[in-house]
Amino acid sequence: IMSQEMVDVVCAKLGVEAACRTHLLPLPGGEATADLAGLARASGVSEFAVERMVYRHGTNAAKILDLLKDNPRWGDLVCRCDPVTEAELRWSIRNEWVRRLSDLRRRTRLGCGPCQGTRCAMRAAAVMADELKLNADEMHAQAFDLLNDRWKGIRPILSGAQMQQEEIRHAALFGTGRLHELMKESM
Repeated sequence: IMSQEMVDVVCAKLGVEAACRTHLLPLPGGEATADLAGLARASGVSEFAVERMVYRHGTNAAKILDLLKDNPRWGDLVCRCDPVTEAELRWSIRNEWVRRLSDLRRRTRLGCGPCQGTRCAMRAAAVMADELKLNADEMHAQAFDLLNDRWKGIRPILSGAQMQQEEIRHAALFGTGRLHELMKESM
């Protein structure tokens, strides 16, 4: 309804007389219903991971899983909290104008689960670096930005023992690798 109303407003401002069709056209990937079990069986990816992929991409999940024909290891999970495969990351980078890990987070829910990116940020940054030809510093900066954004997102709701545990996790993350240097540079 909001899309239809916005199209009507834009058309009126532009002086265009056209009937809104947004409610008649499916979003990309919404043209049909995907066969979850068939896609999982054909790709070797768990049905749960395929289900989440279909939820995010609709029938485009089949195109994502087609990437496994040439690169079977891309079926491995990068983010286990909300199962995100390497193929899904690569497909999103190649086809959806993704340029930052935060874009991947919004598109695939990378780093949105219980670990808040702790377990997947560096691996996802490595995939992004490979796809976009980023150097090591750019790759680390991507990981830092994602982890720092996740920290800022959860910090206001923590208290007591939760806050203490998250402070330890945050200190461990930013005290290893080069992330602590990147943190200083960004402040």
